[in-house]
Amino acid sequence: MNPLQKSLKQLIGGPLSTQKALLLLKNHPTLPLLLQANISLLRYEAKLTELQATRLQAGLSLLKLPLQPVSFQYLSSPQQVASVFADLSLLEHEQLWMVTVNRKKRVLRQQLLTQGVSDMTIVDPRQIYRMALVQNASAIVLIHNHPSGDPTPSKQDINITKRIAEIGTLLRIPLLDHVIIAQSGYASLAELGHLPPKPYHQGSSSPLACQNDPV
Repeated sequence: MNPLQKSLKQLIGGPLSTQKALLLLKNHPTLPLLLQANISLLRYEAKLTELQATRLQAGLSLLKLPLQPVSFQYLSSPQQVASVFADLSLLEHEQLWMVTVNRKKRVLRQQLLTQGVSDMTIVDPRQIYRMALVQNASAIVLIHNHPSGDPTPSKQDINITKRIAEIGTLLRIPLLDHVIIAQSGYASLAELGHLPPKPYHQGSSSPLACQNDPV
């Protein structure tokens, strides 16, 4: 029994929970597919009772809540960013976050931009910089995860990062870095040379409070 099947069995509970978990996984073999499915459809497919459907819906709803990374006060390094957002590596769907900073690289806000989107090319740079302008940011850092476990940036990751960086240069709100998180580690597009080198703040990296804003 794989971990997802075991979790579904525990969520469903009651008679025939093992068989019903298998029925759900037949048409929705991954967690992202389950999260996208309508609860009425899941109830019909697995012949769930009303109580079982309620338990399943509650459990899946919790998984849809955006992850809240540890807050931090100043940017200091790609390693620090990767550490703050390390829990993204546990997700089975992608999330894209933005950190905005002022001129001293003090963190203004950590904001979830998108989730459940596996194609970085649909990210709208105008939306990103509209938010940055509203927050009076002097620079931004992007962070997203690779559920595959491999943080190596794809060609799409690199292309959209360069496009966002070009707009940032025009607006004088540079993209300092784009950090990709995965179970096997992280990748910094700045460290890999895909972005012009810009210094991180070398001061405090203690996890002091700032504002987190999920979409």
